[in-house]
This record gives sequence, C-alpha cells and structure tokens, in this order.
Amino acid sequence: MAAYYKKRNMSLWDRLQQLYVQYGYYKEDLVSFTLKGIEGQKRIGRILNALRANKPEAIFNYKKIIVVKDYWLKQETDLITGEIKPTNLPQANVLHYTLEDGSWFCIRPSGTEPKLKIYFSVVGDTEAQAQERLAKLRKSVLAVIEEIE
Repeated sequence: MAAYYKKRNMSLWDRLQQLYVQYGYYKEDLVSFTLKGIEGQKRIGRILNALRANKPEAIFNYKKIIVVKDYWLKQETDLITGEIKPTNLPQANVLHYTLEDGSWFCIRPSGTEPKLKIYFSVVGDTEAQAQERLAKLRKSVLAVIEEIE
C-alpha cells in the first residue's frame, strides 16, 4: 500500500486524510461505571429496566433517537414509523440507540466485572466536529443515566 501511494506522490497519511474527507471523521468512546456488590447489580438492572420501560425519544437536546434495538427482547423499534422487527441475534441484556445523524450509543452490563458499559460512536465532516459531537453525546447520555436511581 505504501509503495502504491508513493508511486502517486502520496504518503499513507495523505491517503488517510482523503478517506476522512470522503467518509467523515469517526470518533468513539467507552465509559464504564463500576457498581460493586448486590446493590451495584441491582442498580445496573434498574438503569436498564428504566430505559426499556421509558424509551427515550431524544437525548436531552442533543439529537432525536430514531431506532432502539433491545437485544433482551430481541427486537428493533423504528421510532419514526413505529415498525417493530426481530433482531435475529442472540438474547443479551443490551440496548442500542441510533440517532438521526447516524451517531449511536449502546448500554450493557459487563459480562465479567461489576460494571455498566456505555459505548459511543459519532461521525463528523471534520475532526473537530466529530470530537464536539462525541462530547455532547457522552454528556447527554451520562446525564440520563445519572438521573436513574
């Protein structure tokens, strides 16, 4: 690959920058809450149950949620059309939310530790825009989680 682009007077860095312009700048993050003991397990359960019972339609004033995948219920709900379809994936205690701008976040308990894990992914036209979107999404989701007792 390096030789291919060198023949075209480009470095791998130059090509990477072209790819960012073509496909966008992706940023991802992971936040883990350690919640030890029986009370920690109960709190993880309460958080996931609260999110299941009250599907958020938006993450505060950040962006509108358009799809919710609940791997425990094995279903995907389109919040625009109301259509519900099966995920056709194994059952797991996982909630995945897709936002109107293509960003997403996913919440699940760790399988090996007393932790609640939240994954985030965003895309922007520039690296700065992607970083800003990631910070806003993270802040908004964490505020929702912290409100759940």
